Amino acid sequence: MAKPSAATLAKTAAAKAAMEARISKAAADLAVAAPSLASTKGKTYETWIMFEIAARLAVDHKVEARNSAGKLTTTFRVRGGPGHIKSASEPPGKLPCHFELRSPRTWEPLELHNSVEHVGLSGETHELDVSAISKRYASDLRKSANGGPYKGPCALGLELKAYDDATTLDKAIARALLGAIVDLHPGAVVKSVKIEFRAQASDTYVERFGHPRGALLTTAWITPETRKFLETYGIGARPNVAPGHNEGDLDALASMISPWL
Repeated sequence: MAKPSAATLAKTAAAKAAMEARISKAAADLAVAAPSLASTKGKTYETWIMFEIAARLAVDHKVEARNSAGKLTTTFRVRGGPGHIKSASEPPGKLPCHFELRSPRTWEPLELHNSVEHVGLSGETHELDVSAISKRYASDLRKSANGGPYKGPCALGLELKAYDDATTLDKAIARALLGAIVDLHPGAVVKSVKIEFRAQASDTYVERFGHPRGALLTTAWITPETRKFLETYGIGARPNVAPGHNEGDLDALASMISPWL
């Protein structure tokens, strides 16, 4: 593999710095200390997306930073890689945090996490870079002796890819995301099913299913063919999302979570 040029490295560093600045602003808006980001551009992108969605939801909803035991915190730590919901019995000092999302009318709060592994119908786990999950199901894991991967409803699951803005994503990424969404929400990729009754064929019943609550976000390009492939199954495809570029897509993602609150 060719070594990146000096110009490419400089561009990557500038993009990462822009995201770090926006994370610091969102953290201030959310009344938490910005997390340490001595990490890759990919992890910085993941953190930026999570904090931006949390900050947008905080305009109309209650958003609080909580540690791995579910307690309020002003020091936020992100997951460095795919992980589980930790047991509250583990000391939270160095464990990842999350945002709790709720409103006065909320019957069940949500939690916004990064890099949590979700259990699919097959029993296999799938990491979602950012996901909004049920507090009730997550709390059950925290109450357990060892915690574990999340298995429950998901209001939103995101696959994130941070590349140079001249890059075009391989369709294999979209295929892998579709496979994960089908395993996590088997009925969601079916729009409707028409049922005809034997007794009287003119009587029909249409069962409508919910949309898959997933999307692919990237700093790079997505070809029209890949976008059509995902959107055929109701999965969002949002290219060139970065500080100062297509940030309206983050408002749209926050609006997908709001109805749950």
